[in-house]
Amino acid sequence: RLELAWFYPVPDRTGNFGFNPIVIDGMMIVLGPRNSLVAIEATTGKQIWAHGVETGSRGNRGINYWESKDRSERRLFFTSGGALRALDVRTGKPITTFGVDGKVVMSEGSFRPLGNPSGTPGRMFENLFITGSNTGEMYQALPGDIRAYDVVTGKLVWLFHTIPHPGEFGYDTW
Repeated sequence: RLELAWFYPVPDRTGNFGFNPIVIDGMMIVLGPRNSLVAIEATTGKQIWAHGVETGSRGNRGINYWESKDRSERRLFFTSGGALRALDVRTGKPITTFGVDGKVVMSEGSFRPLGNPSGTPGRMFENLFITGSNTGEMYQALPGDIRAYDVVTGKLVWLFHTIPHPGEFGYDTW
């Protein structure tokens, strides 16, 4: 006995796959036209805001949500063009105090270049965004190091080398 309550048309979704929308306080964040993020009212389907892709392709399997303990800060995290980006969930605008103008270039900060962020949405743990790398399968591909970023500042908090570096446990037997 289910009936269609509303429909949000996305005419150019060809080639996209597996995006997991999220619902926050009655607002649903979905994948929209040309890989944009769109916030819609979950009960009516009415669009609240849309945020287009700035550069490059965007990880299209999902996004992450974080809020401060007092809910004064509420952010969405996603990847695009090799960078981790933060948006204000209420407006869809970049959080310019996160990283540099709302983004953190994820290939920086290692003596060996890191791969772009994984196409998966990553994971939130307390005030950390944790993600792997989009690596190749060929010899000398970029490492699949696991990284954690501070969700407020965008600073790299820790990095786990999946292939041990000199001085790290396991390096001598790797």
